[in-house]
Amino acid sequence: MTLERYRLALRAAQVGLFDWDLRTNQVFYSPEWKRQIGFDDDEITNSFAEWESRLHPDDLSHVLRTVRAFVAKPWPDYQVEFRFRHKDGSYRWVLTQASMQVDAGGQPVRMLGLHVDITERKCAELSLRKSEEAYRTLVETSHDLIWSVDAEGRWTFVNPAARAIYGYDPAEMLGRPFMDFQSPEQARKDLEVFALIKAGAPRFKYETVHIRKDGTPVWLTFNAVVLRDEQGKVLGTTGTAQDTTERRLAEEALRARERELRLITNHLPGPISHVSRDLRYLFVNDHYERIFGKARAEVLGRTMAEVIGAELFQRVEPQVRRVLAGEQVSFESQVRTAAGVLDHALVTFVPDLDPEGNAVGFFVIAFDISARKHLEEQLRQAQKMEAVGQLAGGVAHDFNNVLTVIQGHTAMLELDSDLPAITRESLGEIKQAADRAANLTRQLLTFSRRQARRPSHLNFNAVVTNMARLLGRVLGEDVALDLHLSNQDLVVLADAGMMEQVLLNLAVNSRDAMPRGGRLGIETSSADFDATIITRMPQARAGVFVCLAISDTGTGIPVDVLPRIFEPFFTTKEVGKGTGLGLATVYGIVQQHEGWITVESDPGRGTTFRVYLPWQIGAKVEPPTRRETEATRGGHETILLVEDEPALRGLVGNLLERAGYRVFSAANGPQALAQWRAHPKEVDLLLTDLVMPDGMSGFDLGALLTHDDPRLRVVYTSGYSPEIAGRGQELIPGVNFLAKPFVADGLLEIVRAALDRA
Repeated sequence: MTLERYRLALRAAQVGLFDWDLRTNQVFYSPEWKRQIGFDDDEITNSFAEWESRLHPDDLSHVLRTVRAFVAKPWPDYQVEFRFRHKDGSYRWVLTQASMQVDAGGQPVRMLGLHVDITERKCAELSLRKSEEAYRTLVETSHDLIWSVDAEGRWTFVNPAARAIYGYDPAEMLGRPFMDFQSPEQARKDLEVFALIKAGAPRFKYETVHIRKDGTPVWLTFNAVVLRDEQGKVLGTTGTAQDTTERRLAEEALRARERELRLITNHLPGPISHVSRDLRYLFVNDHYERIFGKARAEVLGRTMAEVIGAELFQRVEPQVRRVLAGEQVSFESQVRTAAGVLDHALVTFVPDLDPEGNAVGFFVIAFDISARKHLEEQLRQAQKMEAVGQLAGGVAHDFNNVLTVIQGHTAMLELDSDLPAITRESLGEIKQAADRAANLTRQLLTFSRRQARRPSHLNFNAVVTNMARLLGRVLGEDVALDLHLSNQDLVVLADAGMMEQVLLNLAVNSRDAMPRGGRLGIETSSADFDATIITRMPQARAGVFVCLAISDTGTGIPVDVLPRIFEPFFTTKEVGKGTGLGLATVYGIVQQHEGWITVESDPGRGTTFRVYLPWQIGAKVEPPTRRETEATRGGHETILLVEDEPALRGLVGNLLERAGYRVFSAANGPQALAQWRAHPKEVDLLLTDLVMPDGMSGFDLGALLTHDDPRLRVVYTSGYSPEIAGRGQELIPGVNFLAKPFVADGLLEIVRAALDRA
């Protein structure tokens, strides 16, 4: 309805509109524009050529020059008059007023303006020249400055209003250059206006500042007409000028306040809006437009329910009632951005109070707290995983002591060649069970980050290729394996065994999700993450990464289960068919390698895991190293054995004594010191656990004894890795460190090597 009223108003005012797209040279002409020259809406083509072809031949040159000058360097309030051919062949005088739209680079892209038929006005001007006396009366009594300057820019006429505006008597101004009444800087700026006169502009309007007789500035808006002779030579310029100083000062004060408000609001890290008491938007800052993708024109004047939607408005309506009652309100909400992302926001409603303290509206200030929410969730998950990891690591450490006893006694029994076959078979089963249990403890230590990495530069495609042979046997005949390896040289700094364990655990997990068979796809690729992407993937980091994707066509993961799949001991498998450590171990390994893992699942259609590891671009792949071992032999030296686990202490002592060594045993540090003092200078090697009761660690004990006797050799044992157990001390496997669980040959080998070391 409003648009129709505007259309009727323009028609009543006989104003035609045009919109010239400078990039396509296409022009939109409004129906009123066409009606002014006698055409119906569909009789004129939308082109610049159509307009140009109807210019009067005498006006064509200077009008086109003016248009080109305006396109090249737009000026405010462009106006040009010319004669235009009507459908009946006659020419009508037209006044065009236009403005220029520029792009972000400042280049003109669109010219928009008005066509007004001024034929009658032109006739009136002729009549006006015949009524000079009436005009003079008007000039003399006008409060606006009426003026004329010659072609050289000297005042030739000013009316009495000059006295009030400039403080000069009109006679003092006549004959003086126009620019004498301007500052040098302003005079240079106005030279551009005079250049337009020379370019052929018939009239112009501009605002400038002059200097009064008392030295104070006065702002004037000039409306000027260029006077030319029949040959087009400029004779001078005449027109009116309004004193706009008060308005200008008021506008500058208003703009200053607006700049200050916009500067403040645009530097706050979030959208800000101002809403009236009747819930209509009065203001939005730049962040609002950018984040919600809504231009100010789409928002201002509309109601809150229209802008944010009825559903969201219904949720915040109680807070709106509170803020309109004068209360400041803060709450958390989810808002959908222009990108379609549902972000968490902290929203504050601040009342806009009048002098009497009544709320005439309110400000809405929103801060994006999505990152904080993600960090809080990650912190909760990390704390949970850390707590479980500490428990798992402690259990694995103690369990390693038990496994060492089981494996050691099994090995000792197997040395008896007279054992019945059934007993030997049982020992084999015990040994296999102990090996499986040892593998389980390794997974626990890996998950709890107490299993050390032995990183090297690996060709990740080679790791996948080597494991594919094993996976073929693990998956079974009813699962087809598809490999899609990148042709790039994907190098990662990683522990080869751990990478194989990641592949194996993920593949087995996928196999178990395909009880009736299916397809397992393994793909390697590179992934480049920038700041935009990582905002949608909180665990990611900016940079270039190697991506391992493992996809299956299995049953998928239910939505309610998906958030828990990496938790240790969580499994959906039947009792006895899963430990709940497979994916937890993968998670722990990937975290240790400074990567992350994601999962996407469609129940009933399959699951895809993606592992991201830092890509070591340009690094050289390191060849595997091999260590040759000598045959194990015993000795006759004396060993001080310190182990708080009685069963393990007895087993190790028995193994050492059977190998020919003399053994003194102790359960803790104080007992070991007592043995040391009881047998001075007799002990050749200290074999001690690192973690012991009674407040003395294996390191403490080793430091005391080697201080007494520097020739003493020391070997430490622990259920943790040397990097974890060492805590800054140098522990070297096979030299001065023996990891639990260990077998008899490993024990005897490191003892012999330590004693033989010079």
